[in-house]
Amino acid sequence: MQIAVIGKGLIGGSFEKAAKRAGHEACVFDKGEDFRVEGADVVFVAVPPSAVVSVVDAIAPRLKEGAVVVDATGVKGVVCRDLVKYAYETRWVFVGGHPMAGKEKTGYENSDAALFDGASMILTPYPTYGRAPLDMLEGLLGEMGFARIVYTTPAHHDEMIASRPRTCASRWRRTTSGTPRGASATWRASARRIQTPGRSSSSRTARRFFRCSSATSRAWRNSAAHLPRTTAGGCTGRSRRASPRSPASAGAFPDPRARCPSAGPRILV
Repeated sequence: MQIAVIGKGLIGGSFEKAAKRAGHEACVFDKGEDFRVEGADVVFVAVPPSAVVSVVDAIAPRLKEGAVVVDATGVKGVVCRDLVKYAYETRWVFVGGHPMAGKEKTGYENSDAALFDGASMILTPYPTYGRAPLDMLEGLLGEMGFARIVYTTPAHHDEMIASRPRTCASRWRRTTSGTPRGASATWRASARRIQTPGRSSSSRTARRFFRCSSATSRAWRNSAAHLPRTTAGGCTGRSRRASPRSPASAGAFPDPRARCPSAGPRILV
């Protein structure tokens, strides 16, 4: 299988290396380079949320029939809303994705083929295409090390991600003085909410992501600007609350459960 990765950072580099480890052909492209995706079966778009739509628009005419495009940002509502124009695309499909894995450092030089081993991959597909592309994607993700595939809606994903430590900032600052250990514990608690009771999306991710690092703050700011506000008082700035009438809310996208029956490693939330 031919894999193309757009975004030469920690996640993009890890996608490339994990795919090669699994025996697939993979190449990674950085910003400013020619995105050669014509022969790719799967394209991972690992760029900041603000760049996803422009990248997908740029590669759309060049994708081959049957290709699957997956983004890897921590924001799904805005991305899936702006790319809904491709929901009825018959030549290729777009699937919103969020790998629950990371490190305390960023950059391609820190990418790792084993980064996704044992982690969860959250998918927010449009329910306008059949199971075939999702089955193919699940198989590839499993070969790349992911242990669980979690299906949910864009709005629910964003509400759960927005409930991470920043939404509980005042609470964990009071109780832990803002230490990475306190942040990690808070994420573990919210990660259980996005999956099933007693099962974290990736406790391994929580251990890594909240170590001391200036890069994590920048990564969070890139996503927080697009996440909904919460009553916990965490997300501020340009983010907005998802309401029942908002395109980012659950009502804007049909429930993917009808197309994604629970089986094997799949989890519906």
